[in-house]
Amino acid sequence: MSSPPLKQFTLIRILNAPRELVYRVWTEDKLMTEWWGTDEFACTVDAQQGGKLVINKLNGAHIPAFPITGVFYEVQPLAKLVFGTKAFKNADGTFGTENMHIITFVDLGNGKTKLTVNVSILSMSDALMPFLEGFEEGWSISLDRLSELVTKIHS
Repeated sequence: MSSPPLKQFTLIRILNAPRELVYRVWTEDKLMTEWWGTDEFACTVDAQQGGKLVINKLNGAHIPAFPITGVFYEVQPLAKLVFGTKAFKNADGTFGTENMHIITFVDLGNGKTKLTVNVSILSMSDALMPFLEGFEEGWSISLDRLSELVTKIHS
């Protein structure tokens, strides 16, 4: 039996953009790169069951500093994405954090979409534990950037 998550949270946004566009910003490399984290990330997305997700934090002259790696476990086009991620690989091969994400997209009509992001933090190393509370705020900032991006594209 697996342990309960260290932390879980759900963020919901009502976006002024059609579901197809909101889904695209999660599944296309260039578009995901525009909203993920800050402007210092590069994303590679293969949104199919078993497909990979790689998010590289860039340093200085856009040199990759560390990857966040992930796998898509479930992909229902335009409706749902389920993926796990691991980050901060240690010398012994373990990871500093492992997370599970469930993203849903609901067409509200009139060009609006309800985006729901469920995050479960499954494990975190002692060294990263002080950052646990900041995960929800970080996601909120990213989703604000996503909202701005889809509004700009849809306008």
